[in-house]
Amino acid sequence: MTRRCALLLWAGSGPSTAAPPGIDGAAYAAALFEDVAEVLQGLAGVDTLVGCAPGESGNVRSLLWPGVGIVEMVGPSVRAVVGIAQERGYDHAAAVAADAPDLPTLVLAKVFQALTRSPVVVAPADPEGAVAMGVTLPAPSWLPPVDLDDPQVADRLRAAA
Repeated sequence: MTRRCALLLWAGSGPSTAAPPGIDGAAYAAALFEDVAEVLQGLAGVDTLVGCAPGESGNVRSLLWPGVGIVEMVGPSVRAVVGIAQERGYDHAAAVAADAPDLPTLVLAKVFQALTRSPVVVAPADPEGAVAMGVTLPAPSWLPPVDLDDPQVADRLRAAA
């Protein structure tokens, strides 16, 4: 059986710059994070992990259901997600942005489905960047150092492949 994990990248307890006027930015960021975490926990056959900066695990734990794995990591990068997933023996891993409200479960399910025939998969964000990126492990040697908020993530992956 293929072992899969989705690692939600906690950007920190700071305020979201996307918060609507009059809305507390930190509360808005936490609400977005909780929404995406709930989506991930609904994926069948996928373990949910949360990656956060050292010292942030207490803040993160207060926003999650019990039993969700929390991993402290330096920098919320796709490379870090790949390393964590590989160390834990997963076959497929997906890095997921914490600021993707109303992210359809189907998008993430399709990322994992596509990993059965492609070593790297990107779910693009609008207008740029990505809401998720999946990798078959071990990661391909050509995988460049990209992050979900990189405006040219898809172009950089195509060029490297």
